[in-house]
Amino acid sequence: MTRYQHFRAICSLGLPLILGNIAQISIGVVDTVMTGWYSVEALAALVLGSSFFFVVFILGAGFGHALLPLVASAAAREDAVQIRRVTRMGLWLSIIYYGRGAFAQYSAELFAYLWQIWSARTWRRRRGVGITGRASAQRAGHRALCVAALARA
Repeated sequence: MTRYQHFRAICSLGLPLILGNIAQISIGVVDTVMTGWYSVEALAALVLGSSFFFVVFILGAGFGHALLPLVASAAAREDAVQIRRVTRMGLWLSIIYYGRGAFAQYSAELFAYLWQIWSARTWRRRRGVGITGRASAQRAGHRALCVAALARA
């Protein structure tokens, strides 16, 4: 290949990546400007959230970046089985990593509900009511203890 053909091939592969990065950066700039116009507190929340997301995203992107040299090495040896194996394991790692992140992101209400249950049970244990409250005390035949515990609550 001539130098011009190499340059053209690199540009045809790199131009979509360059345009995608420019679009992503411009979306971030527009979000920041609009949030800054809204309020300072919202801008601070956007900065903290974006920083956290960036760290998590870069850690997850490491799976894909580590996969490229492994596949290239197997392709140079013409080992089709190793190419499939490495690609499959990289895909599973990415699915597990991002699936866990998606679960954590979209189940905030579930975690809040579980936290409320846990803190209520802890509060009951500290007060001597027990986890099930009045029913366990009545089954044990301690009606007076149940009434006293509920009166304290």
